[in-house]
Amino acid sequence: MASAAGVVAVTLVVVGVERWRDDGPASATPGRVPVVEVSPFAASLIGDGVVTRDEIEQARAATIECFSAEGMTATFAAVNDRLSTMRVDSGAPRAGESQEAADRRWNDAAVRCLHDFLQPVDQVWLRTTAPSEEQMRQSFRELQACAGDVGVTVAAPTPADLTELARLTEDKSVDEGTRAALETCLSTYSVATATGGS
Repeated sequence: MASAAGVVAVTLVVVGVERWRDDGPASATPGRVPVVEVSPFAASLIGDGVVTRDEIEQARAATIECFSAEGMTATFAAVNDRLSTMRVDSGAPRAGESQEAADRRWNDAAVRCLHDFLQPVDQVWLRTTAPSEEQMRQSFRELQACAGDVGVTVAAPTPADLTELARLTEDKSVDEGTRAALETCLSTYSVATATGGS
C-alpha cells in the first residue's frame, strides 16, 4: 500500500468481502444487502440497508480522521456524483523506525481505517445509488460509440467483449493513441456502471 514516496492513490469502487444470507451471490436480487462483518461505526450507517449522501460523507470524514490519528493524510476527490478517489500520504517513517516497520504500520492502518470506516459503507452506497437498467444500457451505447471512434466494435456488454477491450488497452501492437482512447472508454464505462457488487 505504501510507496517509496509515501503517497498512494486508491479508487474505491468495489470493496469488501461478502457472506450472503442464503444461496450465495447468484441468488442476489437488486437492492439486497449482503451480510458483512463490520465495525460498530459502519453498522450504525448501513443498518437499514441504505446509505444516504450524509452517511457516505460521514464515513469519508471518519476515514480521514482514522488516517490522521496514524500520522497520515487522506483526502477524497469526487470522480462523479457517486464515486470518489482517495489519496493517502503516509509521510516519512517516524524517528528510529525502519522503512519496513513504517510500511507495516502504514499498511495495518490502511486496512483498519478502510475496514472500520469506509468499505462496507461505500459498498452499500454504490448499491443504493446504482444506475438503472436504462442508465446501464445508455452507458454501454456510449462505450460502443467511444470505442467505435477509434475503429473498435464492441458487440455486447458481456465479460468476453469487455475483457477483449481491456486486452486491447495492453496490446503493444495497437497504436498508443488507440490504446489510450480505449482505456478512457473503459474507465468511463466502469465508473458509470459501478454497482458495488463483488
